[in-house]
Amino acid sequence: MADDEQKAEFWESKYYYKLGEALTDVRSANGAKETAISSAKLVGKFAFNAGLFAGKLGVEFIKDLPAQVAKQNARTAERALRDNPNLPQDKRDFLQSVVDKGK
Repeated sequence: MADDEQKAEFWESKYYYKLGEALTDVRSANGAKETAISSAKLVGKFAFNAGLFAGKLGVEFIKDLPAQVAKQNARTAERALRDNPNLPQDKRDFLQSVVDKGK
């Protein structure tokens, strides 16, 4: 249940603009000047929401980055162990420790 709450928290924010209201403003605008202003506000609010979402997504990506790097290092070390059977024992031990840390 906590995972679902975290997902909901990720998607929702009190800082997002409500684009429905901005769209209503564009629809109810009278004249070219008022329509242009309302449209610019809608585009600005959309851009802000997109930027906020991108920032939140970036933070989540960075939180997961160390685990992904460790997994990649483990795969690389496994490949090195497999492809180089004549490595000295100290290097094999080091690579094996990298593999163990990445799992």
